[in-house]
Amino acid sequence: MEPKFKSPLVGKVLNAISLLAFSAALVYLLIKFPSLPDQVPTHYNAAGEPDKWGVRNRIFIPPSIGFLLWIVLGFLEKRPQWHNYSNLTEENRERLYRHSSLMLNVIKNEILMVFAFGMLNDIAVSTGKGSLLGGLGLPLILAIIFGTALFGSIRMFKLQKE
Repeated sequence: MEPKFKSPLVGKVLNAISLLAFSAALVYLLIKFPSLPDQVPTHYNAAGEPDKWGVRNRIFIPPSIGFLLWIVLGFLEKRPQWHNYSNLTEENRERLYRHSSLMLNVIKNEILMVFAFGMLNDIAVSTGKGSLLGGLGLPLILAIIFGTALFGSIRMFKLQKE
């Protein structure tokens, strides 16, 4: 039986914050759903403008995907021995496992927050208020997620040498 790693306190706090934000956005969506128009945005171009529209019920697909991703990544977070490593040794194994698990926790929670924001943005666009971040949305989201991955990769290389 392979060992499972428990989330550190910071991971548990991040889980709580992202789940709370996602739940709040979902409750808001459920409250606003009856007043949404028949057509809602289903895709945005790079400028943050909707370029595809679909039936109102499709607004629940992205949050469902986001929550499913959060569950799958949470499963993988607890099994860092399944992650891909280079230069893994007995001396650095524990450090790298803990770091990898924490980085996956951070990225998992960032992704859930993106989906929470997406729900709020879809509601705003559907009701004629416009995109919440406009053309800054995609670059900002990519910068956050790839920035975290880059930071985690650099730190991983440093931990391999310690």
